[in-house]
Amino acid sequence: MYYLVEWNETQNDKQGTLDVTFDIKEGSSSDSNILQLPKTPAGYTITEQSINDSSCIIVYGDSNQNQIIYAQSNDIKNMSISIDNEDADFNETIINGCKGYTSTKDGINALYWADSNCFYELQGTCEMDVLHSMTKSIYR
Repeated sequence: MYYLVEWNETQNDKQGTLDVTFDIKEGSSSDSNILQLPKTPAGYTITEQSINDSSCIIVYGDSNQNQIIYAQSNDIKNMSISIDNEDADFNETIINGCKGYTSTKDGINALYWADSNCFYELQGTCEMDVLHSMTKSIYR
């Protein structure tokens, strides 16, 4: 079984966010809830991590004090998120064939996307291309 993710989006001008809930529709192929861990970018090391059956957070750092945070949640059907898009370079995009968003604000680049029944977030003080290269190592 796989799941098709539909984004329900509302622009919240008062908060300066895109507020999102998700609808999940069942498909007809096999899938799993396995956590997907991206490859560590060149020059970075893992400085912190918290991993359990349904989510993970990994923090990466480099010698120039750049930091990347990767988060994955496997419970997308029960979550709602607010993405800060006020005064940001904020765009819809496709990440690994799935709908997502890019955001750049105050020196922080971020990627948000959902595939199957998982939600992913990558953000950091690194260049956007470093984040994009990390997404390529995540497959479902």
